Amino acid sequence: TNDVGLLAEEYDPRTGRQLGNFPQAFTHIHLIHTAQALSGTNRITAGRTGP
Repeated sequence: TNDVGLLAEEYDPRTGRQLGNFPQAFTHIHLIHTAQALSGTNRITAGRTGP
């Protein structure tokens, strides 16, 4: 992440710089859901009974 905790769309490993735009919440929520799925937790939908 950068100094304010944002992740850019691309990363250049040669220079260590983030490139491109900074996606907003809709992109980050998918990153969070993936991390939760891989770890076996899902706090966002825990206890939800409907669709």
